[in-house]
Amino acid sequence: MDITIKTLEDKLLVGMAWTGPYGRGSEIPLLFARFQEMIPTIQHLSGDACILAPFHDRATDFTYYCTVEVDRVEHLHPDLVELSLPAGEYAHSLYDGNSSEVEQAYFSIFNWIKENGYEKDYSRLSVEKYLEQDREINQTQEKRKLELFVPIKKKS
Repeated sequence: MDITIKTLEDKLLVGMAWTGPYGRGSEIPLLFARFQEMIPTIQHLSGDACILAPFHDRATDFTYYCTVEVDRVEHLHPDLVELSLPAGEYAHSLYDGNSSEVEQAYFSIFNWIKENGYEKDYSRLSVEKYLEQDREINQTQEKRKLELFVPIKKKS
């Protein structure tokens, strides 16, 4: 798995959020399905045709967002949230494989971060990027194709 450093610029996002324990992560595909239905109601879309999925990972649970990038927020539907993603450096990798092995890809990134003089930057969110062209693949139970971004900073 190739891992590089990428910089993401500031992004303004609109989407839906889900919070729960790690053991209930199987509910996330339902969030994607509900969010896909909401996309036509979102105004001022920008960026490429993709879903950005930032997430807070904590010791016991996590909050996962399905979002799209927008230029500005007006008339937000009550089921949607606004989220700012600040610019910064990320350990980045492409993942194209079994759904059951995505977690292992993250472990590889975490090891790379340690081995290359960085640490995870817990002040920013990790992000998964799903391209529209890969939507059919990602709707299956077995396969995933996405980009992984883990926020990093130089070890202090």
